[in-house]
Amino acid sequence: MDDATKSNQVGDIDTYLVKLNVGIATGPPKVEEGEFPRPLKVGKFLEQVEKVMEGFSEHYGILSEFAHPNWAGTVLLYSKFHPENLTIDFEQYMRNEEQAKKLGVNSLHAALGLFEVTYNNLTESMPAFVELCERNLKPNT
Repeated sequence: MDDATKSNQVGDIDTYLVKLNVGIATGPPKVEEGEFPRPLKVGKFLEQVEKVMEGFSEHYGILSEFAHPNWAGTVLLYSKFHPENLTIDFEQYMRNEEQAKKLGVNSLHAALGLFEVTYNNLTESMPAFVELCERNLKPNT
């Protein structure tokens, strides 16, 4: 929205917003008007968020490691690696809940920070963007 307002051109923001809201990566359903659009790539989205909130991409990556069934989300929870002798101890609940609590609190803090920045930005930029869109409305024929 900021770019559109600064350039005084709506450009392809509609396409971008549609991709953001309803883009589907795999097996998109057919609709009467055509197929659903391809989505925005998460990496590109994170690049844009990083410009506003430094460190967000790293935190997103850490949270993703715990949320997905890979090393951090599975084996890390039940093991402790000892690099000095190249051994691994396995035990149920080996990692205490403090690590998960910290991750949860940090994630909530980051999400609230992003919400605040986005909300404030939208509040400031929305009137100019709406005016630009209204100037560029094409009458129905």
